[in-house]
Amino acid sequence: MRRTCRTLWGIRTVVAAVLAAVALVLGGLSVVESPAAAYPGAPWFEPGKPYSANFPDPSVIEVGGTYYAYATVTGGSYVPVMTSTDLQTWVAREAYAPYVNDGLPNPASWGLAEGSDPLNKDVHAPGVAQIGGQFVMYYTVGVAHSASIASSDGWRRCISVATSTSPLGPFVDNSTGPVVCDADPGGSIDPQPFVDPSTGTAYLLWKSEGVPGSQPTRIWGRQLDAAGTGFAAGSQPTVLAFTDQGWEGNLIENPSMVRYQGQLYLFYSGNDWESANYAMGSARCSTPLGPCEKSWSNPLLASRDGQLGPGGSSAFIDAQGRLQLAYHWWNAPYSSYPAYPGCAATSTCTSQGQRRLGIVELHPTWYGFEAGGDPPPFGGDLAVDVASTPSGQGYVIAGAFGRVNSYGDAPAVGSMAGATLNSLIVDAAMTPSGDGYWLLGGDGGVFSFGDAAFYGSTGSIRLNQPVVGMAATPSGRGYWFVAADGGVFSFGDAAFYGSTGSIRLNQPVVGMAATPSGRGYWLVASDGGIFAFGDAAFYGSTGSLALNRPVVAMSASPSGSGYWFVASDGGIFAFGDAAFYGSTGGLVLNQPVTGMATSPAGTGYWLVASDGGIFAFGGVGFFGSQ
Repeated sequence: MRRTCRTLWGIRTVVAAVLAAVALVLGGLSVVESPAAAYPGAPWFEPGKPYSANFPDPSVIEVGGTYYAYATVTGGSYVPVMTSTDLQTWVAREAYAPYVNDGLPNPASWGLAEGSDPLNKDVHAPGVAQIGGQFVMYYTVGVAHSASIASSDGWRRCISVATSTSPLGPFVDNSTGPVVCDADPGGSIDPQPFVDPSTGTAYLLWKSEGVPGSQPTRIWGRQLDAAGTGFAAGSQPTVLAFTDQGWEGNLIENPSMVRYQGQLYLFYSGNDWESANYAMGSARCSTPLGPCEKSWSNPLLASRDGQLGPGGSSAFIDAQGRLQLAYHWWNAPYSSYPAYPGCAATSTCTSQGQRRLGIVELHPTWYGFEAGGDPPPFGGDLAVDVASTPSGQGYVIAGAFGRVNSYGDAPAVGSMAGATLNSLIVDAAMTPSGDGYWLLGGDGGVFSFGDAAFYGSTGSIRLNQPVVGMAATPSGRGYWFVAADGGVFSFGDAAFYGSTGSIRLNQPVVGMAATPSGRGYWLVASDGGIFAFGDAAFYGSTGSLALNRPVVAMSASPSGSGYWFVASDGGIFAFGDAAFYGSTGGLVLNQPVTGMATSPAGTGYWLVASDGGIFAFGGVGFFGSQ
C-alpha cells in the first residue's frame, strides 16, 4: 500500500518535538517518543477519545472480547491503536505519558528518516498477531529513497518486527536489520502474521513490490519460528498469489489469511490505491503456504454506497465466531489525499480525502463471499464432491456446508444442512449397498447417514494439516481419510498401508482412492503427483508437468489397474486402463470443478463444479444438478 502525505502541523508538532527528548520508563523499558509525522487531512489521534477519521491499512485482532485495530501513520502516531467492543465505536488508545499514545514510539533504528528530521521515519502497514505468549507486530520501514527506484513514491522498503506484552503496546523493536527485504526494486511491504488455529503454527504473509506493468507483484508466505519473531529453521518463502485477474490492474497487496469453518481463505487488495478502481479479492488455499485459487467472482468488495476504492483487507473471526473483514475506504467523491498541505490553515483538511475504517461481515457461498446483510439461503452452498450409486443410475452431490442433494436412484437419507459445523465438508463416499453415505469434514469429523456406520474420526484431535479426502472399504465396514500432508487415518476394517505424513511434499495432497481389494490406496497431490501404497500400483502422474490448473480429485478404475484425476478446470488425466471419455478443459466454466465419480463399470465419469453443475462423459447418464 502506498502511503500518506506526512507534513507536521499544529499542536502535535510542538508536543512531539518536546516529547522527543523525554525518556519514559514503561514496564522496565526506556522508550523515547518519536514525532511521527501527522497527515494533514486527519485530526490529532487524541488519547482516549472516539476516532473515526483517517485510518489506512487496518489490522484487527480480537482478544478477550475486545477488538484492537492498528493502522498506518495518522494523527501524529507512527502506529495508531484503537479499541472497540462492538466493532462500531472505536476509541484511540489511552496515553501512557502526557499526550503520548503511539503504539510504536521508536521504529527500527536502521530505517531511513523521511526528510531532514532523523526521528521522522517512513513507517506503515502494521500487522499484529498473538504468538508465543506475546503480541508480535510486523511493519514496513523505508530504507532508501531515490527517483530511480521503481515504486510510485520512490521509496524502497523492508519489513521489521516489534513485540509487546499487551495488544495496546507500546511495541518495542530491538532489531538490527530487516526480517524481509526482497531483491526487487521496491522491496517488501504489507506484512501480516497469521496463526493457523488448526495447528498453532505461525506464518508471515507479505507483498514484494515488483515493477507495475512489467514484473508482477507477488504475495508471499513463510513459516515463522515458535516466538513469531523470525522464520522457522529450514523454511522457505512461497508465492501464494500474483497479479493475473483483470480487475487487479498492475498490483495486488495487503494479504490477510483466516481459517473459517475449517477452510483457509486469503484476502488481498488490487489495482491503484489512489483510485475508485481499488478493490478486494479472495482466494481459497489448501494450506497456509498454498496452493491458493482465487475466486472467480472477484472482486469481493469494490466501490459502492459512497465508499470508494475499498482495500487494506484484514480478515478476523469475531467473538461470536463470525467472519469479519476490516478495510479502509475513500470518502466520496475523493480517491486521494488533499492536493495541498496548507489545508490546516484553511480548516478544510477533514472535508477532503481520507481512508476510513470499515468492517463488514462475510458469508461464504459457492461463488465466493457475500459482503454484509444476512447469510445467503442454503442454496448458496459450495459443492465439493459427487458420489455414484452402485448401479450407476444416480449420484449425490455434497456441499461444503453439509447440504446433500440426491439424483436418480441415490437415496435421500439425511444431511448436515443448517447444522453448525466445526469445519467445512470436504468429501463424501457412498456405501457399497448404495443405501447410505458418509460426509467428511476438514477436521476429520465424520457424519454417517442411511446404512453408513460410524467407525471413528479425528474430529477431536489436533491435526498437522486439514483432512482433504476419503475412501470407503469394499465391505463398507470402514474407511480411510487423508490430510493435506498425506497423513492417512484408518477406521473400521480399513488397514493402514502407509502415508506421506513424514515426507516433504512439493504440493499438498488433495484426494485419495482405494483399490477394489481394499488392500491399498492411492494419494494424489495438487500437481498430479501419485503416491501408491499396499497393492495399489503406480500407472503414471503429472508431477513433472506444468498444469493449467491444480488437480482437485481422483477416482480408480473398477479393475484397480488404472485411475483418473481431474483439475479444477475439468481437465482429465487418465492412466493405466482408465479410458479418457472427455473433459471440460477447453471450456470456460462458470465455477471450478471440485470433484469426480466414475461409473461402477468404468465406462464413464461425472464431474461436479462448485456451483453444483454436473458434467457427464462416456456411458453415464445425467440425472440432474443443483
